[in-house]
Amino acid sequence: MMNNSRARTENHEQVFVSVNQKKLDVFSALIAFFLVWKAYWWVFHLISPQDTIIDILALFGVIILVIPCSVILQLKIRSFMKK
Repeated sequence: MMNNSRARTENHEQVFVSVNQKKLDVFSALIAFFLVWKAYWWVFHLISPQDTIIDILALFGVIILVIPCSVILQLKIRSFMKK
């Protein structure tokens, strides 16, 4: 009986750690994307504030620059938060 309750406790701890890891991944991804997006948009509007053609090109910049930079920053944030 004691072994069964200990196994349940260990199983619950593993589930808790798994859920916390997923929350950490989502949280760090949101922070990274927000920071990179704000920096990209700020620099972009310094260069050209009102051109619509340039805004369309900015969307391609999001795909090429913001998403990879967000992933890299997310990995850095996650490794920092694990320490």
